[in-house]
Amino acid sequence: MLVSCRNAVLEKRGPCPSLLYFDIFNAGAFGNPDRVCIHAYRYPDRSSLACDTTTIRALTDKDFFLNIRQADAVRGSGVLGFRNSRAPDGIHWTVPPGSQFDSLFRFSYLSIVEPELFTVPVEFVKEFCCISIQFVNAQFWNKEKNVFPYDVAIRSGTCGVDVLTGKPVEGAFNCWAQEPERGLFRCILPRQGNEDLLMELYSREDASEIREPAHSFNLGGILAELGGVTWREKNLPDILVGIDFKDSDFQVHVMPWEYKDINYEY
Repeated sequence: MLVSCRNAVLEKRGPCPSLLYFDIFNAGAFGNPDRVCIHAYRYPDRSSLACDTTTIRALTDKDFFLNIRQADAVRGSGVLGFRNSRAPDGIHWTVPPGSQFDSLFRFSYLSIVEPELFTVPVEFVKEFCCISIQFVNAQFWNKEKNVFPYDVAIRSGTCGVDVLTGKPVEGAFNCWAQEPERGLFRCILPRQGNEDLLMELYSREDASEIREPAHSFNLGGILAELGGVTWREKNLPDILVGIDFKDSDFQVHVMPWEYKDINYEY
């Protein structure tokens, strides 16, 4: 008996996808932020393989994975705590001029792609410094109005972080520091790449459309000289700077840090 075979089209199959899971071992170290943005790139050319947003709970419960196709090795990153910062390329997370930095934590990974599924360990790193500036001499204050007479601005040439390498990203950074208490100012900074961090004081009585600073400090150089913060530390510490006024001159010093619960999201 002859069996007639019809023409058949055989589809060439590519490699099966691999599922990438994440094993977080410091999930409780960063407080309130919860939304995580995760990227995966083909290694070494950095072409995009996958990108998604999830939550810390989904990661810790292994309810989240990335679908990786046609790659022998993968490099990627995740960021937590982003609000003002953006990364069109998924790598350089920066803030525009006028915004303080985010309370940003990041991780990066590099792994060989295993068949079917594989897991990479994750450790979030603190990539921001909350600098608190305390004016400790009451003669600064306007005694008639019982208010501090200056607005405080922070400037630098670093506006973000490369989340794959942890290196600072150059760019204009400037914002007004917040004043949660009278004479106490706070600002969230990204990891700094040099000592060009400036603090400027603007008189609140200056009604000019374009105000000029009444006082300016090379805060980056002062902190480097005083040893107040090391920008190369793995997890950036927060810092408290005291500013006094004696003998018609400003004196800046790093004060002992007494940790309090800080609301990083003003």
